[in-house]
Amino acid sequence: AAAPAAAPNRLALETGWGVATHGGAGLVTPYAGLSLAGSELNDYRLGARLNAGSGMNLGLEGRGGRLREYEVMLYGRLDW
Repeated sequence: AAAPAAAPNRLALETGWGVATHGGAGLVTPYAGLSLAGSELNDYRLGARLNAGSGMNLGLEGRGGRLREYEVMLYGRLDW
């Protein structure tokens, strides 16, 4: 039997920074990320997350790359 092909090395990076809002009750986190497979760029992401306290989180993210169409996501979460 033939040996299975080796999977390429993978690396995912993300950087972000937090900015306090609403007198310190909330946090906005802009971020950027990318993933590599072997020596090729797989995809990249740009976005922002909002944690408004009281269990409310919102986010907006744009993605693109070699293996996917460009897309924009808006997501939210509300805990009560």
